[in-house]
Amino acid sequence: VGELAGNLGATNNWYCLYPYSEKNVVTTGADIKATVTIGATQESGYIQTQLAADSKSHIAGTACPMYHYLEGQSGTATPQFTMKHLSALLAINIVNEGGEGDILVNSAEVNFQTEVVGDFDVRIKENDVTYTPVSGKASKNAVLSLGGATFTVAPGDSLKLYMAVKPCVINAGEKAFTVKINGSSKQITLDNDLTFAKGSMT
Repeated sequence: VGELAGNLGATNNWYCLYPYSEKNVVTTGADIKATVTIGATQESGYIQTQLAADSKSHIAGTACPMYHYLEGQSGTATPQFTMKHLSALLAINIVNEGGEGDILVNSAEVNFQTEVVGDFDVRIKENDVTYTPVSGKASKNAVLSLGGATFTVAPGDSLKLYMAVKPCVINAGEKAFTVKINGSSKQITLDNDLTFAKGSMT
């Protein structure tokens, strides 16, 4: 539901951003300026919660912001938006390659070299988005809670864990990031650049 402060023109540009905030603005340069939360807030300890193995049901809501824009629309047409994600989807695939018993998973964390969760000032111009972390409100550590549960991976099986993160590019050769499962860590170094793209799973 929306309200118009004036009259529609013969053609109009429409800008849509979820979640709603009265602080969201469209500038005279026809781009959107807003502050959004990606993944989790500082108040929550930047913790996302996945309650079932292989489930993406938690990748939703106000910490997974979306946007779209329509330009040159007829003043007699009702705008139809196909929303696009402002976040990227990070997937951790855990495979039990052993034959000696189950793997029990109770927590996961990925440590980046740049801020990937929390609050970000965004500027959206058509399909181009710039992200600036809000000071003291963003973190380099994406943390996943299983809500007190333990996920079991039988020999030969696998499971996926999911987190929403800010889109970014990790350059080859850098100490890209560290993955921690149950507190046990592995540092990842890349042979090729890796892009965490908005609206895509990596």
